[in-house]
Amino acid sequence: MFKPTPEKSAAHFKKIHDLESKIRFKKVRAGGVIGDTQNSISSLLNEYESAIQEKRQEVSGGLMEYLENNELPSDILFHALGPEKYYEITHNRTSPYSSMYYGEIGMLLDLADNKSQYIHKNIIDIGCGDGIKVYAMLQEAIKNQKIEGTVDYLGLDDSKEMLAFAKDNFYKNFYSKTQNKDNNFYISSDDIHPINKKIRPWFKKARFQKIDGLDKMTPKTMLFLWWTFWNLGDFKQGFLDDIKNMLQKDDIFIVSYFRILDQKWFENPDTEELIQNFFEREKKLYEKNNRYYHEKEIDIKNFKNIMPGLNIGHDDFDVHMELDKENNVLYDVRTFKKDIIYQGEVVIPKWSYKSWWTNVNPDALRKQYTQEDPTKTFTESLYATKETEGFIHEFLKFRGVDPQDCFINEEYKTADQTLYITIEAKDRPITFTWEEDAEKKSITKQPGEVITLHKSKRFTDQEMKNLVDAAWLTVVDEIWCPADIAGQDTMKLLIIKKK
Repeated sequence: MFKPTPEKSAAHFKKIHDLESKIRFKKVRAGGVIGDTQNSISSLLNEYESAIQEKRQEVSGGLMEYLENNELPSDILFHALGPEKYYEITHNRTSPYSSMYYGEIGMLLDLADNKSQYIHKNIIDIGCGDGIKVYAMLQEAIKNQKIEGTVDYLGLDDSKEMLAFAKDNFYKNFYSKTQNKDNNFYISSDDIHPINKKIRPWFKKARFQKIDGLDKMTPKTMLFLWWTFWNLGDFKQGFLDDIKNMLQKDDIFIVSYFRILDQKWFENPDTEELIQNFFEREKKLYEKNNRYYHEKEIDIKNFKNIMPGLNIGHDDFDVHMELDKENNVLYDVRTFKKDIIYQGEVVIPKWSYKSWWTNVNPDALRKQYTQEDPTKTFTESLYATKETEGFIHEFLKFRGVDPQDCFINEEYKTADQTLYITIEAKDRPITFTWEEDAEKKSITKQPGEVITLHKSKRFTDQEMKNLVDAAWLTVVDEIWCPADIAGQDTMKLLIIKKK
């Protein structure tokens, strides 16, 4: 039985890539000649189709094998609930994925405004997802007259569902889609915004290496965004080699990555920033542990102990945290939405009051930060939110597992600089169920078995430079995401050309 692992997944990509290269080479050599050469091509094509089928089994039909090995690739997690859920979690401003999504949009808008010489009229968006990020960049560049004429945008993705969603999203947001008598859709050019008339979008379900003539299309800008670079596993170097083969002299390749934060930046951070970071971490911990709900429960119990029969519930007041920056004090605030009446009298008026407070000591915080791994601290606090937990809950329910039977953990391991989101059965077994080829399947995991649902690696700037150099490419410029913590940028865009 096939047992998938990250190493085998990368090996599948390499096998497919090597076979594609051999087929292209044989076709060039064949030049219309039949016989042994043609038979050799047919043999390679058969082998190639088998490799594709094996990879397809790994991603879509290999859930049993992945669960047996206690590790799922991220695409199974994110594709399982469909593109609408992906769109929801990336556009919900309180979601950690949203902060990364909009951080990347910010970098692309910076590119459009200040470094538009790297944006050519042929755009290839590899792993386009919903396509909105790159499209926003193009709109910004055209609006500010940084690009003249018409731009061709090609969105590539391996998910047909995501491509269908992206196409519909484009027409809904940027174009007027009209239905004719033959039930076909066409674009009504009179209703298109002048900016969008200058962008011609098209989408394709394919890997960029398989599109004939793409290497000859020039000048072009190719983009590889989000955390997709990490998903390549050990195929990262092979991927960059392929990019090199696609680039002509004036072409540009842009890739984004998550950075490892530099410890020395935390030796003397600004006091105000220290306090603000502490405040943000505390809020996220409250949300993660549903502390606001529990604080309300405690308050209601106390009120009713003092005033038996008092009519008060969760909807009558809010609990939140408030930071007094001037005095470095963190308050727990109650805001009552109405007068609370007991035995005919107003016992709690409609107002806000600070129930308890904590003095925040900058020196103690500075010592704490310098002793911690800043990347670990920041990354774990970024993901440890109720939005992440809610998304995992939906995935588990989708696979027949009761989320209440699982522990959900977010841990950043410094050994490989990777964030792991895992689940573990609590005190009784959990059973995953799904359908595969019209057959119902299931697998049971015992308490103590830890299943990895998602991994996200961080890179040092030197690691990324070494990967680029090894592919005979060169970094010509870079753009930073607005600083997230201690004046450091957690994401970066590298602008790359062929040497």
